[in-house]
Amino acid sequence: MDAAGPIPTLTPGEADAASTSYAGRHLTAPPPTAREAGPLAPDKAPTTQASTEPSVGEQILNLLTSGPRSVKELREALPVVTRGTISNRLTALREDGLVQPVSRGVWTLTD
Repeated sequence: MDAAGPIPTLTPGEADAASTSYAGRHLTAPPPTAREAGPLAPDKAPTTQASTEPSVGEQILNLLTSGPRSVKELREALPVVTRGTISNRLTALREDGLVQPVSRGVWTLTD
């Protein structure tokens, strides 16, 4: 193929930032700071906040403390959680011995 002009490449600063990010992709250390990574790195590393919200499993267990509930009731009580997640979490809780099915689609806490 004939090129109509020069092949586009990264600038030296872009290449340095890309190589720094690429080199650290498997490390467990925090990402490099702006001074360590070069001119294109963000000024501050993104901050992460620990979630204080209970997990889906904990929310399901809390709902089941008042007695058996159907999957439909659980889905209505947890509208933000996707349908499959609730079903998958119920299965995992059953495998952990925390819940058991009462009848088709109805779950309760184990004794």
